[in-house]
Amino acid sequence: MVRSKASAATEFGAKLSVGLVDGLVYLDRIRWDAFNERQDLPAPVERFRERFGHYPAVVLAEGIYGTRANRQYLTARGIRFSGKPLGRPPADASARKAAREQRRQEAQQRNQIEGKFGEGKRKYQLDRGRTKRQDTREHWIAMPFFVMNIAAVLRRYFLPWFFWRLRRYGAVPFVLLGGSI
Repeated sequence: MVRSKASAATEFGAKLSVGLVDGLVYLDRIRWDAFNERQDLPAPVERFRERFGHYPAVVLAEGIYGTRANRQYLTARGIRFSGKPLGRPPADASARKAAREQRRQEAQQRNQIEGKFGEGKRKYQLDRGRTKRQDTREHWIAMPFFVMNIAAVLRRYFLPWFFWRLRRYGAVPFVLLGGSI
């Protein structure tokens, strides 16, 4: 795929459609063909509805997803798009400033998903696929997201219990089993 990246003019590999909800990463789609991501917005939104039983209140996505067709699709379902609105900016300076501040805050939230890609590459070898077949490569891609979710759940639920026990009992019991084989 021809991309506008500084390191290389051409890039090979899969394109991922990934969502982030409450700190957990959802791998929605892996595609191997060259396509424009802007046509891929309705599918993850519908998968969100299947998972959680309702549509999201807002979709925090890159500007490439802000096509008229995608905006109409989201508006028809009562979903707000976080990108820059089409048309003229509001005449009121305070309204323009408030909208710009809201877009800035939503862009910071959207950066969390970029951070998950970085975490996957840095800690879990997301970019180090050493498989030859497409199906095994897709499993190799999915596993770092699975492990990141396990780590997030452990941080959320196990660590508070661990530190509560530490405060309550003064120490965490440590059992050492010895033996020979």
